Amino acid sequence: MQTSLHMIGQLMEVRPNEYKNKDGKTVEQTEITVLFSGLSEDGYKKISADTVLLEGSEDFDILRPYIGKFVAIPYTFEVNDFGSKCRVDRAMPVLSFEKNPLDYTKYERKVAKA
Repeated sequence: MQTSLHMIGQLMEVRPNEYKNKDGKTVEQTEITVLFSGLSEDGYKKISADTVLLEGSEDFDILRPYIGKFVAIPYTFEVNDFGSKCRVDRAMPVLSFEKNPLDYTKYERKVAKA
């Protein structure tokens, strides 16, 4: 099963990662960390971060220039009998935004109690 998704938020880190698999071969990955910031329905700040390992090292050079920017990264998530893999979907561009595209402050919410 393969699914296409977008990871949306502020790209905080892009780093190379490698490990040796059970056959002793070196496997290269790119680790990305994306920060999400919004408001709960009660008006409280809701912040979370996700770290995703992308298969291969090619994504490092593609994503590195976007560190610190708000982005929508298209990626495919594939699950098979051997596990799961994530890859940047090169059929779609990485989108960059001046402001947080998930800024919920423009919507009317309850005011948080002090």
